[in-house]
Amino acid sequence: MVRTRFVCVSDTHGYRNHDTLLDPNLSQNQKLSWEEKPWRRLEGLTEYTFASQFIYLNHEAKEIRLRSPHGPKTRFKVFGSPYSPILPGWGFGYLPEHAKSIWDEIPSDTDILITHTPPAGHLDIANGKSIGCQALWQRLWDVRPRLVICGHVHESRGYHRVRWPSGPSKECETVFGDLPARQSKEQSTIDLCRKIENRLDNDGLARHETCIVNAAIMATSWPHKGGKKFNSPIVVDLDLPQL
Repeated sequence: MVRTRFVCVSDTHGYRNHDTLLDPNLSQNQKLSWEEKPWRRLEGLTEYTFASQFIYLNHEAKEIRLRSPHGPKTRFKVFGSPYSPILPGWGFGYLPEHAKSIWDEIPSDTDILITHTPPAGHLDIANGKSIGCQALWQRLWDVRPRLVICGHVHESRGYHRVRWPSGPSKECETVFGDLPARQSKEQSTIDLCRKIENRLDNDGLARHETCIVNAAIMATSWPHKGGKKFNSPIVVDLDLPQL
């Protein structure tokens, strides 16, 4: 198993905290062509969406093999979906009667699950109510991936560690994670690789534990009383199988 780092970002809502992208492979010769011209940003982003280093997941799975000579040589299966329970005026919504069939399509050997909606009861509280998807939560009981990354509910940014029962019990243990305050300049890191107390108990075969992360960048919701507020990305270190 090899430590692999993920930078998790969701619900940016167009927020940018930089003037240029310091990635020479991506930004070279592109600054004047689309970065400074809002009407061409979509054109530029579309170009790179279909480049080999970008993988667009439209409710589908992909096996990823990291082969960079300067990074971890690991492999994992990821399933990504844009769907959420239907809300007026928003895209990718589904009716309650369709939820089970949608989430039953998550492969049972998924290592990392990326969804917009959180599962019911986990990082899904908006205005005092749980608005996550119950069918997604039920599917997690079956799949038990290593990592779940979601967003959608801006005020519930954070992470949970779910310990699954080993027997017929229907009870699971949830540990609420601790991240730096929103105003802090400290990096928000979840280290699931420590060898003693914090290592995630999930090697892909014995799936005893799952980490669920709500990585919403936007920290407030409409009408943003007091002004818009923003969170920092969440960095997750996870052990994955070596190539």
